[in-house]
Amino acid sequence: RLVLGLGLGLGLTAALRWGHTPPPAMAAEAPQLNLFDAHSHAGLHEETRERVAQLKCAAAIMGTQEGDWDVVQRSSEAMPNVAVPAFGVHPWFAHRAENGWIERLRLRLASHPAALLGEIGLDKAARTPETRRCEYEAQQEVFAAQLALAAELRRPVSVHCVRSVGKLFGMMEAGAAAAGLPPAIALHSYGSSPDWIPRYLALPTELYVGFSYAINGRENQREKLLENIAVVPDDRLLLESDLECPLDIEEHLRAMCAIFAEAKGWSLEETAERTWANAERFVAAGGGGGVDAGRSATDCG
Repeated sequence: RLVLGLGLGLGLTAALRWGHTPPPAMAAEAPQLNLFDAHSHAGLHEETRERVAQLKCAAAIMGTQEGDWDVVQRSSEAMPNVAVPAFGVHPWFAHRAENGWIERLRLRLASHPAALLGEIGLDKAARTPETRRCEYEAQQEVFAAQLALAAELRRPVSVHCVRSVGKLFGMMEAGAAAAGLPPAIALHSYGSSPDWIPRYLALPTELYVGFSYAINGRENQREKLLENIAVVPDDRLLLESDLECPLDIEEHLRAMCAIFAEAKGWSLEETAERTWANAERFVAAGGGGGVDAGRSATDCG
């Protein structure tokens, strides 16, 4: 069982603690690639905050709870041409949501027209440090409220799902039947069965599927990962890092880019171009404009 720490710990530190395989070292002759990280937590930890300005690639920076929304805002403002902010309440912290949180989230999004809503979702494996149990009811209430808000405000969402693929799908179906769904939904670091992907793709929204080396890159998961990538349509595949430290993001993105290329039969350059275009469509799905695509500002390598 996963008992959550009090810190943010959502990226590289979590990956190392859970024994995930670090990415292979980048070759000295590695080609330049234009990479778009569709799900990061760049700069959320105090020790990495000052390094956000060094982030070379485009990135969506995800919030996890109300207490870090200001940090997300400052991080995105430090590099306005290459970062998209996302504000939301992660399922790990749903039980901490205080009275009025959804209205404060609404106001935050209203003041940032290009912002996404994320990271949100369900996690049946998580145990909180306060209660040492899974606060699944609170997760569902908070997720449902955010899904409805994203649909109302027409904002794309990035969704975390652990041991909840059926429940999550049912809640999305219910949302579609009620007030509708957000304009775009990204299933973040997807690790469930490939059989579920076509069902999610059939929902009345622009459905994307993302994968990160930190979460999906373990060698004992490689066969399943390749199966999942193969099922995702070419124009719905997203590259993610799920990391906090900007200095580690490129290495992780390149490692996952190589896996995508293997699964799809693409070159590294084509993989980077395709996933960049997909991420741009995802973040712009709500009409907020997304990221300035000037390649000279975002070349990695």
